[in-house]
Amino acid sequence: MGARSETKSKPAVVADQQKQCYELQLEGLSIRQIAERTGMSVATVHRRISAQCETVVPALEPTVPSVAEQVRARHLEQIKAWLVKLNEQIDRDCAVARNVEVGTRLLEREAKLLGIDAPQQVEATVTQVTQADLELQELLREARAASALEQEKLRTPDS
Repeated sequence: MGARSETKSKPAVVADQQKQCYELQLEGLSIRQIAERTGMSVATVHRRISAQCETVVPALEPTVPSVAEQVRARHLEQIKAWLVKLNEQIDRDCAVARNVEVGTRLLEREAKLLGIDAPQQVEATVTQVTQADLELQELLREARAASALEQEKLRTPDS
Protein backbone atom coordinates (compact mmCIF):
# COMPACT_ATOMS: atom_id res chain seq x y z
CA MET A 1 0.00 0.00 0.00
CA GLY A 2 2.96 2.30 0.60
CA ALA A 3 4.15 2.29 -3.02
CA ARG A 4 0.69 3.06 -4.31
CA SER A 5 0.18 6.04 -1.97
CA GLU A 6 3.65 7.37 -2.89
CA THR A 7 2.85 7.47 -6.61
CA LYS A 8 -0.60 8.94 -5.97
CA SER A 9 1.00 11.87 -4.19
CA LYS A 10 3.59 12.32 -6.97
CA PRO A 11 1.77 12.60 -10.32
CA ALA A 12 4.97 13.77 -12.01
CA VAL A 13 6.66 10.46 -11.12
CA VAL A 14 3.71 8.51 -12.51
CA ALA A 15 3.73 10.59 -15.71
CA ASP A 16 7.45 9.92 -16.19
CA GLN A 17 6.91 6.20 -15.61
CA GLN A 18 4.02 6.16 -18.08
CA LYS A 19 6.13 7.83 -20.75
CA GLN A 20 9.11 5.56 -20.08
CA CYS A 21 7.03 2.36 -20.20
CA TYR A 22 5.22 3.49 -23.36
CA GLU A 23 8.46 4.32 -25.16
CA LEU A 24 10.03 0.99 -24.17
CA GLN A 25 6.99 -0.84 -25.51
CA LEU A 26 7.26 1.06 -28.80
CA GLU A 27 10.90 -0.09 -28.97
CA GLY A 28 9.60 -3.66 -28.93
CA LEU A 29 10.08 -4.71 -25.32
CA SER A 30 7.48 -6.94 -23.73
CA ILE A 31 5.70 -5.89 -20.55
CA ARG A 32 7.83 -8.36 -18.56
CA GLN A 33 11.04 -6.94 -20.04
CA ILE A 34 9.90 -3.41 -19.23
CA ALA A 35 9.12 -4.47 -15.66
CA GLU A 36 12.59 -5.98 -15.27
CA ARG A 37 14.29 -2.91 -16.75
CA THR A 38 12.35 -0.36 -14.70
CA GLY A 39 11.99 -2.30 -11.45
CA MET A 40 8.21 -1.99 -11.51
CA SER A 41 5.80 -4.89 -11.25
CA VAL A 42 4.22 -6.31 -14.40
CA ALA A 43 0.83 -5.01 -13.25
CA THR A 44 2.21 -1.51 -12.69
CA VAL A 45 3.84 -1.48 -16.13
CA HIS A 46 0.56 -2.56 -17.67
CA ARG A 47 -1.31 0.22 -15.84
CA ARG A 48 1.28 2.81 -16.85
CA ILE A 49 1.15 1.85 -20.52
CA SER A 50 -2.66 1.77 -20.52
CA ALA A 51 -2.81 5.21 -18.88
CA GLN A 52 -0.27 6.62 -21.34
CA CYS A 53 -2.24 5.23 -24.27
CA GLU A 54 -5.37 6.93 -22.97
CA THR A 55 -3.60 10.29 -23.03
CA VAL A 56 -1.34 9.89 -26.06
CA VAL A 57 -3.52 8.09 -28.57
CA PRO A 58 -6.44 10.55 -28.58
CA ALA A 59 -3.98 13.44 -28.90
CA LEU A 60 -2.34 11.99 -32.02
CA GLU A 61 -3.33 13.41 -35.36
CA PRO A 62 -5.09 11.04 -37.76
CA THR A 63 -1.97 10.89 -39.94
CA VAL A 64 0.10 9.39 -37.12
CA PRO A 65 -0.23 5.60 -36.96
CA SER A 66 -2.13 4.35 -33.93
CA VAL A 67 -0.48 2.24 -31.28
CA ALA A 68 -2.30 -0.80 -32.64
CA GLU A 69 -0.93 -0.09 -36.13
CA GLN A 70 2.58 0.32 -34.70
CA VAL A 71 2.33 -2.96 -32.81
CA ARG A 72 0.88 -4.70 -35.89
CA ALA A 73 3.75 -3.39 -38.03
CA ARG A 74 6.30 -4.54 -35.46
CA HIS A 75 4.73 -8.01 -35.32
CA LEU A 76 4.73 -8.26 -39.12
CA GLU A 77 8.41 -7.29 -39.23
CA GLN A 78 9.19 -9.96 -36.63
CA ILE A 79 7.23 -12.59 -38.56
CA LYS A 80 9.13 -11.72 -41.75
CA ALA A 81 12.47 -12.00 -39.94
CA TRP A 82 11.50 -15.40 -38.50
CA LEU A 83 10.35 -16.63 -41.91
CA VAL A 84 13.71 -15.65 -43.44
CA LYS A 85 15.55 -17.63 -40.73
CA LEU A 86 13.22 -20.62 -41.15
CA ASN A 87 13.77 -20.60 -44.91
CA GLU A 88 17.53 -20.53 -44.37
CA GLN A 89 17.27 -23.58 -42.13
CA ILE A 90 15.00 -25.35 -44.62
CA ASP A 91 17.53 -24.63 -47.40
CA ARG A 92 20.20 -26.29 -45.22
CA ASP A 93 17.87 -29.30 -44.64
CA CYS A 94 17.69 -28.57 -40.90
CA ALA A 95 14.49 -29.80 -39.21
CA VAL A 96 12.57 -29.23 -42.42
CA ALA A 97 9.24 -30.66 -41.27
CA ARG A 98 9.27 -28.68 -38.02
CA ASN A 99 10.35 -25.47 -39.77
CA VAL A 100 7.63 -25.84 -42.39
CA GLU A 101 5.07 -26.34 -39.61
CA VAL A 102 6.28 -23.25 -37.75
CA GLY A 103 6.44 -21.28 -40.99
CA THR A 104 2.86 -22.21 -41.77
CA ARG A 105 1.74 -20.95 -38.36
CA LEU A 106 3.64 -17.71 -38.92
CA LEU A 107 1.98 -17.23 -42.30
CA GLU A 108 -1.43 -17.84 -40.71
CA ARG A 109 -0.66 -15.22 -38.06
CA GLU A 110 0.49 -12.79 -40.75
CA ALA A 111 -2.76 -13.34 -42.65
CA LYS A 112 -4.75 -12.56 -39.49
CA LEU A 113 -2.77 -9.39 -38.82
CA LEU A 114 -3.29 -8.22 -42.39
CA GLY A 115 -6.99 -9.06 -42.30
CA ILE A 116 -6.72 -11.54 -45.16
CA ASP A 117 -8.73 -14.13 -43.22
CA ALA A 118 -11.30 -11.62 -41.97
CA PRO A 119 -14.87 -12.84 -42.25
CA GLN A 120 -17.00 -11.15 -44.87
CA GLN A 121 -20.57 -10.14 -44.27
CA VAL A 122 -22.97 -11.66 -46.73
CA GLU A 123 -26.63 -10.78 -46.92
CA ALA A 124 -28.80 -13.67 -47.97
CA THR A 125 -32.53 -14.15 -48.13
CA VAL A 126 -33.83 -17.67 -47.77
CA THR A 127 -37.28 -18.36 -49.09
CA GLN A 128 -38.90 -21.68 -48.44
CA VAL A 129 -41.33 -22.75 -51.15
CA THR A 130 -43.97 -25.28 -50.15
CA GLN A 131 -46.20 -27.41 -52.32
CA ALA A 132 -49.11 -25.09 -51.46
CA ASP A 133 -47.08 -22.12 -52.76
CA LEU A 134 -46.45 -23.93 -56.06
CA GLU A 135 -50.14 -24.78 -56.44
CA LEU A 136 -51.10 -21.18 -55.72
CA GLN A 137 -48.63 -19.94 -58.34
CA GLU A 138 -50.16 -22.34 -60.90
CA LEU A 139 -53.67 -21.09 -60.07
CA LEU A 140 -52.51 -17.49 -60.50
CA ARG A 141 -50.96 -18.30 -63.90
CA GLU A 142 -54.19 -19.99 -65.03
CA ALA A 143 -56.29 -17.04 -63.79
CA ARG A 144 -54.06 -14.54 -65.60
CA ALA A 145 -54.22 -16.57 -68.80
CA ALA A 146 -58.03 -16.77 -68.57
CA SER A 147 -58.18 -13.03 -67.89
CA ALA A 148 -56.00 -12.31 -70.89
CA LEU A 149 -58.30 -14.43 -73.11
CA GLU A 150 -61.37 -12.58 -71.82
CA GLN A 151 -59.75 -9.21 -72.51
CA GLU A 152 -58.83 -10.34 -76.03
CA LYS A 153 -62.43 -11.43 -76.68
CA LEU A 154 -63.72 -8.04 -75.52
CA ARG A 155 -61.32 -6.19 -77.82
CA THR A 156 -62.18 -8.13 -80.96
CA PRO A 157 -65.64 -7.45 -82.43
CA ASP A 158 -67.96 -10.40 -83.06
CA SER A 159 -68.21 -11.35 -86.68
